[in-house]
Amino acid sequence: MKRFLPALLPALFFTSLLHSQTLIPFRDGTRWGYCNPEGKIILPCIYSNAFPFTPAGAVVTDNNKYGLIDTKGKWLIPAIYDSLGSFENNIAVFKKDGKLGLMDKTG
Repeated sequence: MKRFLPALLPALFFTSLLHSQTLIPFRDGTRWGYCNPEGKIILPCIYSNAFPFTPAGAVVTDNNKYGLIDTKGKWLIPAIYDSLGSFENNIAVFKKDGKLGLMDKTG
């Protein structure tokens, strides 16, 4: 038990840290925002659609355009794209003005 406890404490701390930073898409009527796992609204419901957070951020839509926000709601990539994929390996496929491309999380 004495050997197990020192290994368990860092794991529990890391798990609680990850859990406390998780934001979950939340809908209020027709608008979307984000809440924490306890249900407290962290980012207000101002988006047309909201997708789960990844390490790069969360893809959201505003006026039928896609962009990327951080956990504070700051735009990392403005909502100017016709579509925007998830950032797998920090790269996403996007569509704008009928053309496809690739971008990193800085746009």
